[in-house]
Amino acid sequence: MSRYLNISGQTFNRLTAVKYLYTDKNRQAVWLWKCDCGEMIKRTGNTVKRDLTKSCGCLNRELIKARTYLNFSGRGHTNETKQIIRDKLKGRKRTLAAIRKSADAIKGKKQSLEHRIAESNGWTKELRLKWAKLHGGTKCPFYKDGKWKERANEREVAKSLPEYKEWRRNVFQRDNYTCQFCHEKGGKLVADHIEPWCKKVEKRYTLSNGRTLCEKCHRQTETFGGKTKLQSLGFLT
Repeated sequence: MSRYLNISGQTFNRLTAVKYLYTDKNRQAVWLWKCDCGEMIKRTGNTVKRDLTKSCGCLNRELIKARTYLNFSGRGHTNETKQIIRDKLKGRKRTLAAIRKSADAIKGKKQSLEHRIAESNGWTKELRLKWAKLHGGTKCPFYKDGKWKERANEREVAKSLPEYKEWRRNVFQRDNYTCQFCHEKGGKLVADHIEPWCKKVEKRYTLSNGRTLCEKCHRQTETFGGKTKLQSLGFLT
């Protein structure tokens, strides 16, 4: 009889070694294992001890079922059920295929203006209702004459103009490349308009209407991301 390490009675994950069966062609000891669910399977000792096999297959089925429930956890599940699902999936790592699938699904997509603002300020039930009501095609206040893309791209086009670049450079030089809020010098800086770009057309390239901010401080300003427009529509208070 071939030599083998006696692991009879030992438990690894959901499998308990029952008895030695034989040695396969790769000189690996094959054991009879009993799963916690009662099923019996044949596996080599190394396969089980290295966590390549954790159960008879019941664990994988439970995780797939739990993952499905988690995707639809907002449809009638109690808080206790949701917590059980989270506990079962805790520590599980997403496969490379799943990550690539998610990346391909959102590739090239951009979140709407109101959605980005809502995410940065935290969703509330009231905010969700307002956001949903505004998505009514031509009824949406952002729609106007159907030329929202042209208006959205107006500033992007302006950024490539010489006068915009010169105004931006002059703002940085005047402020000595220092954030006017946190006073941190250097890094990723933004030339911010004190009075909104869309409202004060005559002050777009006025030096006194500009200030140097870092990206973090820029997000905290009252005009970042069209907050003033969303406030007028009731999105933000």
